[in-house]
Amino acid sequence: MAQDHPLRVQLTEEMHARRLGHVRAPCEVTQLLAVYGEGAQQAVRRHAFAIAGRPEVASAPVNHLAASVAGFEFTWECHAEFATYTFIRYREASDDQASFTPLPPHWMAGLPAAILRGTQIRLLSTDDPEPTILLEDFHPGDLVTCDVFDRAATIWADFRLHNNGFGKLVIKDRHLSDGDATRVVQWLQELGNYRKMALLGLPLAKELGGRLKQLEDEFASLVTAIAMPDRQSDADLFHALSSLTAELNRLESDASFRMSATMAYAQIVHDRLTSLRESRIAGHQTLSEFTERRFMPAIRTCQSFMNRVQQVSRRADSASGLMRTSIDVVLRSQTRDLLASMDRRSGLQLRLQQAVEGLSVAAITYYMAALLHYELEALHHLAPFFNPVMVLAAAIPLLIAIVWQLLRSKKHRPSNF
Repeated sequence: MAQDHPLRVQLTEEMHARRLGHVRAPCEVTQLLAVYGEGAQQAVRRHAFAIAGRPEVASAPVNHLAASVAGFEFTWECHAEFATYTFIRYREASDDQASFTPLPPHWMAGLPAAILRGTQIRLLSTDDPEPTILLEDFHPGDLVTCDVFDRAATIWADFRLHNNGFGKLVIKDRHLSDGDATRVVQWLQELGNYRKMALLGLPLAKELGGRLKQLEDEFASLVTAIAMPDRQSDADLFHALSSLTAELNRLESDASFRMSATMAYAQIVHDRLTSLRESRIAGHQTLSEFTERRFMPAIRTCQSFMNRVQQVSRRADSASGLMRTSIDVVLRSQTRDLLASMDRRSGLQLRLQQAVEGLSVAAITYYMAALLHYELEALHHLAPFFNPVMVLAAAIPLLIAIVWQLLRSKKHRPSNF
């Protein structure tokens, strides 16, 4: 039998992840989204197993858990940087219609993560009356009311924190088919969760935006200095530009993960809005309108921040290239001048060497002529008829030729080393 890929089971399970237990009306759904820090995933998993009243499975990491606890259907999911705790409770006719059933306080005690979002959803059946009492708590100026799933359900939400620290959302089942109630609840929760996670990038963009403005101003000053004809030394300018580029890279590195996550979460928000297939109710704003008016400006701010960082980085790299070219031109000019100076010195040395050689020929010839003069004078004493002056005068050109030839042969003789 063929061998399975080591990731086959894991990847198959991934296709069925992020699933919510079956939901039917009437019920209430309470969900908490908690963001945990690096290295805290194991503690978060241990806490979820404690709520479910189960021993933790240590053999393999589990990122999904479902259990029935104290009248609630509990579902826990662990994601890359957050976890969701979902509690579903089916309502009875005797339950108070104006309030939600609170969770046991000890369940969230000692949670090793920070709660970023808490939502309570009331799913009303087709037989339930319109949620007039429930809507009294909603802020009328922010109320979102629209139909979803091709008018199979109506939703109401104001996306505000209420007195109990939760946001509230009401869904009225008009004619949802089997399974659509689960999808409506899950997609609305995911829409809110990913919207909240995406907004984590906004404070960082605002915080780093001030530093980016300073770097943009510094870069503008450097570019102005580079363009000046009487600028300071290229080495100083290049060092300042390199420092600025390094700071830009550090800033981009600090923001890259959060901004990339923001863009990914924003895309999921867009996908969930499309999946809900909302329809307008006259006189009320829809989910898409609320998202466009409140959410998208924040996403555009984050996107604009990253675009500015990347643009300044590209301009800084371009300016660094220009500076390197300028320095290279200066170095080549200095090299050319140095070579020209060396050429001139070589010419002077050659002429000096030629002059020295001429003087050497004259000097050696002079000393040889002097020695020859003594010999000729001695010969004159032996033979008075002999004229030494005439012989010496005739011998001097020959002596010059001999000395010159000897010096040339010495200069062109190959070295033995």
